[in-house]
Amino acid sequence: MSNNIPEVIEYIKPKFLKDLSTRELKDNITLQIQGEAVELGEEENLENLLLALNIAYKFCPELVLKTKSGQKYLIFDHQARPILRDDNIIEGLFLKTDNKNKKKTKTLKLNIEKIYNSISSKEKEEKIRKCLKEIEKKLKPAEKVILIGKKPALVFLLVQYFLYGVAKEIYYKEDNKSKAIKIYG
Repeated sequence: MSNNIPEVIEYIKPKFLKDLSTRELKDNITLQIQGEAVELGEEENLENLLLALNIAYKFCPELVLKTKSGQKYLIFDHQARPILRDDNIIEGLFLKTDNKNKKKTKTLKLNIEKIYNSISSKEKEEKIRKCLKEIEKKLKPAEKVILIGKKPALVFLLVQYFLYGVAKEIYYKEDNKSKAIKIYG
């Protein structure tokens, strides 16, 4: 007889230790979050959030981002069992695109911050949805995708999660002048 009683989700909030190499940071985060539902805070620097998503994608059943305003957004859910999640967590923000007819490119650069700033909307969630729609238009299969900008963290994480099925490698740069940091691949 199977147990269909939903499990209440409790989130682990990893601590990002300072002065660690990228490898040490990845190892430290992996030890903290493996197998757990994870909540990341938007106040953490974006590079650390992107690295943590990559780890969580491999080892965790779900990930939520808590914004500076306190709102929580579901980035992904790989739960294989019945669950009870906080009703205040916003679900349903994601990218979708049909890549069947799109030609694969070697390198795709996405300046997420620039795209986000080009959208006029007073309501934050509407602006994020419009930004995701604009990014969908630019997406195509690629060997290498470079994500550029400093904010908003929510859009970066949603795009990164989507790219796992589209890109061989994912890199991050704060701006066009900074060095790209490998996040995935």
